[in-house]
Amino acid sequence: MDTFVTKVNEAETEYLNELKDEIVYKLCCCVPNRKDIHKNIKKDTEILDYNTISTICTWVKRFHSPKYDYKIDEFKALSYGEFVVSINEHIEQILKEISEAKEKIKNGIPLNIQKSSNGIVPDVMKTG
Repeated sequence: MDTFVTKVNEAETEYLNELKDEIVYKLCCCVPNRKDIHKNIKKDTEILDYNTISTICTWVKRFHSPKYDYKIDEFKALSYGEFVVSINEHIEQILKEISEAKEKIKNGIPLNIQKSSNGIVPDVMKTG
């Protein structure tokens, strides 16, 4: 792990691009049938520069549960190497949660939707 972080922090461009491409691939896996979104993710992350981490975080925020929003600022504060490791782990968690939700839906099991008092999701929803 230390060698990995060192290699990334030393900004070996070719290696950084490979890592970025892996992250982009995983982000696209979050919405496998949305080629339009894949195109936008790839376009937004095409150039590897100082904005790339922020752009990746913006896309991750679109796919994860609001309960993980606090992690975005934590990710942005990490070194490049630590960011790559952490964001990959987080995207893997997102993909796992998506897979579990799909499996529940497929088997007719209701999803556990947490009640929230944080203003993002209403505690009680009423209809007309």
